[in-house]
Amino acid sequence: EIKNVKENIQCKPISNYGKNKYRIEKLIKILLEKSHTKYFILRIFNVVGDQIPFNKEIFLKRNNLISNVFKSIVFKKKLNLFGYKCATKDGTCVRDYLEISKFVKIVLSLISNRDKLNSSIFNVGSSIGLSNLEIIHKIQNLLKIKIQFNKKRKRKIDTVYLVSNNEKLRKTLNLKKSFFNTDKILSGYKKY
Repeated sequence: EIKNVKENIQCKPISNYGKNKYRIEKLIKILLEKSHTKYFILRIFNVVGDQIPFNKEIFLKRNNLISNVFKSIVFKKKLNLFGYKCATKDGTCVRDYLEISKFVKIVLSLISNRDKLNSSIFNVGSSIGLSNLEIIHKIQNLLKIKIQFNKKRKRKIDTVYLVSNNEKLRKTLNLKKSFFNTDKILSGYKKY
């Protein structure tokens, strides 16, 4: 598997979600290039952070690792941890997480610099891989609780390692690597 995904990678999505995103990306390029309209395609990795105000309905509809961990805590059910027995340091899938506040800053910076930039595709992620088990440990440490989970094998839709290479974005917006630090990605969840 590819370790850090660059923008020029030949996309081969495996889930319907990924396939639809890629179709839309191709459609944007075709339509906007024909009309000579500038565009930015953002390949957004896992954006996490505080949801203000908290919306229970939206929270319950989410189906990602962090939401599922919190749902397992709230409903006192064991979490199903998919992607176990992978060829990674702790045997679980690895993902790229970015704080919502940093994501917003990136988008606003792209908008404010649009006249200076050419149409392009950008990876919007931290370029830092965190395993599913690392995320669970971070939440356990944050909330000072033990999270019970069932170890489940990787599903067909689970990519073992999916982490962005954000070098192009960093150079374009003159961002330092330290901007993408992931130490506080879960801090906003403490109040829940």
